[in-house]
Amino acid sequence: MVRSFVLRHELHSFYLLSLLMISGAAGAAAATGIEALVLPGVVGPAIAAFVVARVAGGPAATADLRAQIVRWRVAPVWYAVAVMLLPILAVVAIAISTGRLPGASGSLFPRILILLVLMTGEEIGWRGFMLPRLQRAHSALSASLILGIAWGLWHFPGYLIGTGVPLDMSFLTFLLWVIGATILFTWVYNHTRSVLLAIIMHVCANLAFGALPLLPEQTGEVRTFMLFVGLVWLSAAAVVLVYGPRTLTREARTSVVGTSR
Repeated sequence: MVRSFVLRHELHSFYLLSLLMISGAAGAAAATGIEALVLPGVVGPAIAAFVVARVAGGPAATADLRAQIVRWRVAPVWYAVAVMLLPILAVVAIAISTGRLPGASGSLFPRILILLVLMTGEEIGWRGFMLPRLQRAHSALSASLILGIAWGLWHFPGYLIGTGVPLDMSFLTFLLWVIGATILFTWVYNHTRSVLLAIIMHVCANLAFGALPLLPEQTGEVRTFMLFVGLVWLSAAAVVLVYGPRTLTREARTSVVGTSR
């Protein structure tokens, strides 16, 4: 019965399981006051992806997930995009807002280690599992908008207990950032079919949030972050205009058959 439901509702099963895990973890953190208890829920999308892939697609589906995680042989330009695009947009937003270039603060090494674990847990689910399946029935742009909303709302249980979402901003503001960024993530993923690149991109975005004076909790105002969100959406619009909404690539077959560039 369970397998029959999962086969008919693969994406719904994945998202429901991911949401249940983050909600349960957030509830445990709220009940005990131990914020670290939310962390197992953050890797929930990876667990849900492997469970649902195994039930619905068997060993071949889980093997495909594993292959995407270690797919590193892609054109160097995509590494550059994954590492630099979102931090550069953050620096530009800060420069526009303050009139000067920002400096980074704090040691990045311990943050990188923590973020690698957490973002791997997210990206296996969002880009490795959900995005390819959404694109079977939707254009890359439509799939990105659906995924962006789903990814953003997944953070809501954490937002309710004050974790996982930057402080001192509305959830709608956060959701706008996530949806715009999702289009850029799809653009990179569809050219590489690499979850590894998505993990790197996600880690670098979060490093920028932690090391640069960008978030309202650091600056005391929301204008700088809104400038950043605006630049993210402008970049996403440029990608859609240049590459087209159907696949966000120059080759229509890239996102369908998963050819790497």
